[in-house]
Amino acid sequence: MSVLHPALLAAGLAAVAIPVLIHLLFRRRRKPIVWAAMRFLLEAYRRQRRRLTLEQLLLLLVRCALVALVALALAQPLVRSGAALAGAGAGRDVYILLDNSLTSQLRDGEGKTVFATLQEAAKAAVGQLGGGDRVAVIALGAPAQQVVLPPSSDGAGVVSAIESLQPVDAAADVPGAMELVARSLEDRDAQARPATILLLSELRRGTLDARSEASPVFEGREPPALAALAPAQDSPGQVQVASLEPARPVLVTGEGAEPVRIALRRFGQALREEGRTTLTLRALRVSRTGAVREAGTTRATVRWRRGESRRVVALQPPAIDEAAAAGAFTVLEASIDRDAISADDVRLAALKSQRRLRAVVLGRTGSSTGLGAGLAPERWAELALSPTSQSPVETLEVDPASLDAPAVAGAAAVVLVRPDLVDERGWSLLRRYVDDGGLLLVFPPARTSLHLWTDAFTKALELPWRFDREAATFGDDGRRLSAKQPSSAALSHLAPELETLAPPVTVTKALLPQQAAAQGRSQPLLTLESGEVWAALARPASRADDQQPSRGAVVFVASALSVEWTDLPARPLWVALAQEFVREGASLASVVRRQEAGRRAAVASTVVEATPVDLTGDRERRPVAVGRDGLTLFPLRKAGVFRTVDDRGRTVGLVAVNPTASAGDTQAQSPQEAQRHLEDLLGRNATIRWLEGDPVQSVAQALGGDARREGRSIGAALLLAALGTALLEMLLARLFSHAGLPSAPGAAARQEQTL
Repeated sequence: MSVLHPALLAAGLAAVAIPVLIHLLFRRRRKPIVWAAMRFLLEAYRRQRRRLTLEQLLLLLVRCALVALVALALAQPLVRSGAALAGAGAGRDVYILLDNSLTSQLRDGEGKTVFATLQEAAKAAVGQLGGGDRVAVIALGAPAQQVVLPPSSDGAGVVSAIESLQPVDAAADVPGAMELVARSLEDRDAQARPATILLLSELRRGTLDARSEASPVFEGREPPALAALAPAQDSPGQVQVASLEPARPVLVTGEGAEPVRIALRRFGQALREEGRTTLTLRALRVSRTGAVREAGTTRATVRWRRGESRRVVALQPPAIDEAAAAGAFTVLEASIDRDAISADDVRLAALKSQRRLRAVVLGRTGSSTGLGAGLAPERWAELALSPTSQSPVETLEVDPASLDAPAVAGAAAVVLVRPDLVDERGWSLLRRYVDDGGLLLVFPPARTSLHLWTDAFTKALELPWRFDREAATFGDDGRRLSAKQPSSAALSHLAPELETLAPPVTVTKALLPQQAAAQGRSQPLLTLESGEVWAALARPASRADDQQPSRGAVVFVASALSVEWTDLPARPLWVALAQEFVREGASLASVVRRQEAGRRAAVASTVVEATPVDLTGDRERRPVAVGRDGLTLFPLRKAGVFRTVDDRGRTVGLVAVNPTASAGDTQAQSPQEAQRHLEDLLGRNATIRWLEGDPVQSVAQALGGDARREGRSIGAALLLAALGTALLEMLLARLFSHAGLPSAPGAAARQEQTL
């Protein structure tokens, strides 16, 4: 039992001493005066002394009880029911874990969201706590957010914080929320108070996947008791746009746009039925000032078979006007019919629109012929990059000796055919170019016998390769490229054609790269029939003083662009490779990003702010600051498109944030599955109790009922008891006074005669 007003209770119990003091004061000895009838009175008192003493003590106890009952009634004692959580009463800490993840946006038939119900339960829980209790609130939307922490006794402030919460488009971060609770309990004051975790969530698979592994948070410590709403047992059907994959993040205007791959997923009851979904692909033009204009729409109908959970659709994006799109951005929006969770019915992708791509060729300027009748490597590179006058790739030839930062700034790719001419300063500039997202394509120099330049190359770019001093020769017949090439993301668009384009290429001389360290940083792109890696891709290792890793890549081809090393320059594969590497470089250096909600967005290091683009009329969203590490200061928990702005107010690129696809799974889980997972998370000594039925009522019962309502009812009962005690005191006082009226004439005379 606890009381709402302990001070009143203490004062009232102290007042119980008042009747005792009055009783003692009236018993003080007085000076005896002897008179004639004194003997008869003393004799009567001696005969009735024991009875009179008992009457006085009984009357004193009744008066003390009256004062105590009034004090208890004013203090409003709270009697908790037997169903209340362990530790209920004054002096406990309750940690409310409120699910505001994507799954909590699930709507019922009347349009009410699960989050609204959970929000009501959280507010009711705060109102039902006792006067000495404290409460903390943690939102589960990833990453877990401390709304009220450490625990507070300000109930009105906590309720206001709960009301200000909104559902987010990220997954639930239950482990992260438990970590916040664990850190809070490390406080000395918190350790002295009983703690309870109240988990308010339907615990669907999208919220807490019981099939995943969990690491114990309270390992080596006694975990607090956990009360959780029982997992929902229905599995509402819903469809989501799981992914939207443009062929490339850079759209070269004037070229035919490649199809966009869109993946749809179904969950819950929808799997048991056939269905039809209307898919809409909309193109939006976003200017550098953030103005949005619709550029076109494409639609398709998807028919589902019973039991089919996933479908990938390839849609041709709408045609975009070349003059209007150049230099601006394009947002592709894939959407489907609205269902139980509308937030994941839309997915976004940002593209950068460019009229032309620029490639830099580092070699001897003015070279036109090479060994024998062959062309110089610089000329072979230019021919492959710009095979026609209508080619979208423009080339710039730069001498390595005069290399500077402006020469390579903004280039989609740098083709280095004379690495032996690059000095230390040049390698430093190329490293900076790669770190900023550029692609460096390196060939051995055709006329060098001893390749000493490889030391500076691998050191400056921190690459996992080592090279022999001399190139290997394979005789007059040489070696051909293999028909079966390794799978790689960099050449994924060429993969279907490599089986035809690669085998005709003959290699007679090669400076083969050998793996030196860090196996995961080097990827084979092309191999010889004999199995040696002939072309490989690697990313520079992160420097200790860098705040973010290198965004670009280095591709090394083992043979020089010379017919004495290989016939690649004269083969169709070379043109295909050159065009693909330029577009891959443009993709690496792209200033558009996409990610799922719940993480800090990675942007360019020159960006200082991410400003929301108004696609839906939601003008309340505010800009997010970007730190020096190129990450937003706060996680982006809501889906949308953001313009990245530099310190001069110029738009650098776009970031598209999408709902977390896995969080849209509405499949129900059994209490046994959920309990096993929570026990793994809390520890095997965890006490877990499921709250069945209506969330608000079950939370009220678990926390001991409505404290104020129960306090008033007990106070009223005590006031009635005090009134009854007062009537009893009056009756006993009258009875024990022995005062009475004569019942008939002559009674007084008979009484006098008796005395």
